[in-house]
Amino acid sequence: MTPTISIALCTYNGAAFLVEQLESLTRQERQPDEIVVCDDHSHDGTADIVHRFASQSPVPIRLFINPANLGTARNFNRAISLCRGEIIALCDQDDCWLPTKLSRIESEFARTPAAVGVFSDGIVVDRTLKPLKQRLWHVFALTPEKLAAFRRRAGSEVLLKHHMITGATMAFLSAYRSWVLPIPPNWHHDAWIGLVFAFGGEWAPIEEPLILYRQHAANQIGGVLNARTRWIAPLKINRRAFLAAEIDRFLQLYRRLRQLNLASPEQLAALVGKLEHLLRLRQLPTARLRRIRPIWHELAQGGYDRFARTRLTAIKDCIL
Repeated sequence: MTPTISIALCTYNGAAFLVEQLESLTRQERQPDEIVVCDDHSHDGTADIVHRFASQSPVPIRLFINPANLGTARNFNRAISLCRGEIIALCDQDDCWLPTKLSRIESEFARTPAAVGVFSDGIVVDRTLKPLKQRLWHVFALTPEKLAAFRRRAGSEVLLKHHMITGATMAFLSAYRSWVLPIPPNWHHDAWIGLVFAFGGEWAPIEEPLILYRQHAANQIGGVLNARTRWIAPLKINRRAFLAAEIDRFLQLYRRLRQLNLASPEQLAALVGKLEHLLRLRQLPTARLRRIRPIWHELAQGGYDRFARTRLTAIKDCIL
């Protein structure tokens, strides 16, 4: 039996690119059964654009306008909760979907019946949709080895190192949305969903790109990987405050997994290891020279190998 599919589209002051995105959703080879739009109290006419488009759309569009700004996590929380389809595909307002996206998602769920969610690669483009010669999986260093880990249901090991499943490419079975709702407001919605499902179930990666991931000045999280995003931007971050926030976030994850009994003892032990790694970094001395010995010890014990993006993260901890 063919599953029903809902698209959860969250908008906020998205007038510049929204029509292109809506058109790409309604041009799908396998059309969605509904598009649920949650607008986060926009003030640029975004809701009016959705109203006008809905009046001519071949796909039912349900628009909900938040009476006050909720923020991205709470807005996606609301959109996900309102979807009626058996598969929920998340959608950003400023990208464009390739026509095969939903048909490919549907076929991947059929091919991988154990999967609770799927995610794909994407093509990074500029504001005019011109390709920037980058793929999302390259940006997030999603290597063949990491993909193999997802396929053997070890995605939690990958995601404990760093977030790499983009919300704009993910879809999941609505039967499991209670695992991730409510989304904590201090988490990026896709990082939270990615981790919870990786601990509790199986993600199925789709290797071909299924979206055009648009880069522009108002991106909340950009996709282009360069020296500025990797090394210069972090210099502006208070590293100790960031680590304190990370500890709080991963404690929330630990409590959710324990509450729902989603993770194995081995997975929980790995999560505790991540928390202990973060705590050790949070307790590094203020004086940079005094950090060298404990950071070297953390490297030698494998903490950076298991829980950081790369071993080079140790350099940031030495200087920030």
